[in-house]
Amino acid sequence: MIRPTLALIILWSCRRLTAMVAANYIHRPRQLRSLQVGLQMLETEINYTGTSLPEALERVAARLDEPIASLFRRAAEGFLQGDGDPFAYVWEDVWQGARDLLALSSQDGEILQNLGQVIGRSDRDDQLKHLSLIRAQLHQEERAAIEERDRNVKLWNYLGFAGGLALVLLFY
Repeated sequence: MIRPTLALIILWSCRRLTAMVAANYIHRPRQLRSLQVGLQMLETEINYTGTSLPEALERVAARLDEPIASLFRRAAEGFLQGDGDPFAYVWEDVWQGARDLLALSSQDGEILQNLGQVIGRSDRDDQLKHLSLIRAQLHQEERAAIEERDRNVKLWNYLGFAGGLALVLLFY
């Protein structure tokens, strides 16, 4: 009775471990899509409503799902509570704090760091052009992430089961 139970626990544990790895491949395209939507909303706020940057960030955060909404919310809070720091410093702090909570790659992070360099430093038209460029770059990353997801999720799922089965066979 104990041996079959242990075998099931090993299989389940291996499957859960690899499912956590596969989850990053699943969440990355969703988060990239959510970032694109958020940047589109920010672009609209800058272009049509003329609201202040912290207020625009708050409005965007209110319409997005977590964990991407927290990026925009933290940026708004950091900008309001800051000591007059440029948005680039605030955005860098927000990105560094949230980096481990997101399923984004380092290349995605470089694209997002460019956002901090642009917002609040130039006129409205220049900011809109840069936001559009960043959205296009994120769209390319999203397409690559979807391809990577399609390749790797099945691999990790099979690997979890096969690894667990190999461990069960090794112990018996």
